[in-house]
Amino acid sequence: MKENDIKQAEIKRERNARLIAEVEAANGVALGKKEEAKQKEKDEEMTIVRYNQEKAGREAAKAEEDRKIAAEKEMEVARLREM
Repeated sequence: MKENDIKQAEIKRERNARLIAEVEAANGVALGKKEEAKQKEKDEEMTIVRYNQEKAGREAAKAEEDRKIAAEKEMEVARLREM
């Protein structure tokens, strides 16, 4: 009976080792996917930050151009009034 018990224990150890290996593999895949998702989120955030910076730059350039145009019109009106 001892020999049978030893054999059963060995089978159980082998099965447990296989299960542990499968769990570790599954955890590795899940961890990889989690890291990919994290990186994707960081990339999306950086895209948003770049867009907002570019938008602020465009808005500042537009505001400056509008100020220039307004100043030129004001100068033209003043010139015409002096005539």
